[in-house]
Amino acid sequence: MNPHRAKNSHVAIASATVAHVLGWAAFLWLVLGPARVLFSEANAYLSVLALFVPVVVTGLVLMFLLTRTARRGANAVVVWGLTAVLLAFCGLGYLSFGVVYLPAAIALIVTAVAFGRGRGLPGLNDQ
Repeated sequence: MNPHRAKNSHVAIASATVAHVLGWAAFLWLVLGPARVLFSEANAYLSVLALFVPVVVTGLVLMFLLTRTARRGANAVVVWGLTAVLLAFCGLGYLSFGVVYLPAAIALIVTAVAFGRGRGLPGLNDQ
């Protein structure tokens, strides 16, 4: 295996992991922290569900990178598409909660760039 490709795959997985951890940290801070973005009793469950979207998106990217499906065609489209979803989420909520998820979005951009430069990830049994 090409050492450059291996390095890019490690960077992609590491930055996706960082993005997922940052997504969880932002979610927990918004739901349990001093800001508590729960808008009202009636909308509490709906707002928690909406705030969980970045955690799901970053988790999907991480799962995609850690499974063998990352070797199939259209890899970059999936990673960049999920990154665009998180960026759109940050943009839509920019004046309230979207800024909190911006570090996770930046980490996903790093993931997408590293993934694109590595031309996919090596399989578990690749040498």
